[in-house]
Amino acid sequence: MIKKIFSSDYPAKWVGKNFIELPWVASTNVYATSLLAKSKPSAGTVISTFDQQAGLGQFGSKWHSTAGKNVTMSIIFYPEFLEVQQQFLLSQFISLAVLNVILENGIKDATIKWPNDIYVADRKVSGILIQNSLLGNKFHYCIVGIGLNVNQEHFPSLLPNPTSMKLETGVSFDLYKIIAQLCLFVEREFENLKRGETEKIKEKYSSFLYKKDVENYFSNSDGSSFSGIIRGVNIQGQLLIEMAEGHLRPFSLKEISYR
Repeated sequence: MIKKIFSSDYPAKWVGKNFIELPWVASTNVYATSLLAKSKPSAGTVISTFDQQAGLGQFGSKWHSTAGKNVTMSIIFYPEFLEVQQQFLLSQFISLAVLNVILENGIKDATIKWPNDIYVADRKVSGILIQNSLLGNKFHYCIVGIGLNVNQEHFPSLLPNPTSMKLETGVSFDLYKIIAQLCLFVEREFENLKRGETEKIKEKYSSFLYKKDVENYFSNSDGSSFSGIIRGVNIQGQLLIEMAEGHLRPFSLKEISYR
């Protein structure tokens, strides 16, 4: 299986070198957690399946994926060089890596919907779930779960705005090639993070933010609504919105949603 993943076009060196492919699994993130409970897999270990039956999303939601159509995988990292207060950099680097795969395949209007969903226009093509384990003020490990809609053309009606790479391009993709691309771009962005290129990562993430610098309407967790302009994110990962009065106000996850 390794030969199918690594190629001269996408020559990742360590992300995916330890590649665990499962015929099916409830959740690749849960499987990764079970591995870490009894061993220390090498950095960049990938757990992948084309049949994830109970994938996890943010805030306890589920990730739907039709068997054999999409990429669902988790990657294990050990970002000991990061301080805990820098953990939003993990969302930023992985978002950029997945975005790069979308762009690499000719889909030009892709953006990052805060904090780490990948959108094409106003439709969701990828979701990312990051689960961190801490020891004191340091990272013990990080599991990055990636769900990428590749060849799926029909979705359950309960999903509000899904899309896939095939729906956007009309092209059927080789799933192993997409995995190879993910491994390479994730590795590159992680190496940039490790080299301390944090400002570059932050700036690039901000430049691709969904609906940035235009007026948007939001709902508060209490049911009220307001308008504002997304200007970026702060170091804590809060979304910075310019309010009608002209000042910037930070919002945390669950505080607001797009209308």
